[in-house]
Amino acid sequence: MNASIIPALISSETDESVARYSFSDLLKKYNHSMIDIIKIDIERGEYDVLDQIIQVPICQILIEVHGWANDISNLLTTLSKVGYYLFHHEINSVYIEACEYSLIHEKCIKDYGVDVVLGRYLS
Repeated sequence: MNASIIPALISSETDESVARYSFSDLLKKYNHSMIDIIKIDIERGEYDVLDQIIQVPICQILIEVHGWANDISNLLTTLSKVGYYLFHHEINSVYIEACEYSLIHEKCIKDYGVDVVLGRYLS
């Protein structure tokens, strides 16, 4: 397995003096061109890095999303339009404004043995 766990802040801009990186700079730093599974839990920063995330081939995105229903809907719709299918969601029982979403990219469905694909209802 080729994995990296990095304690860092993800941001729209890199500042190595405080271990803050843009998503694209982290990929360059560790020489990654694609990602199998990524867990994103960046406390409302998910909206700031979404444009960077969808530029990289990622099979599964596990993301904690915060905010209002309209913001969350827009984020999920954006992911759907670039080929992601929602396969699981879970409301955070401690912080009701947060929800966990699990998505898989259409190009990875066969690799993960998915036999049944439900309609892409978000896009």
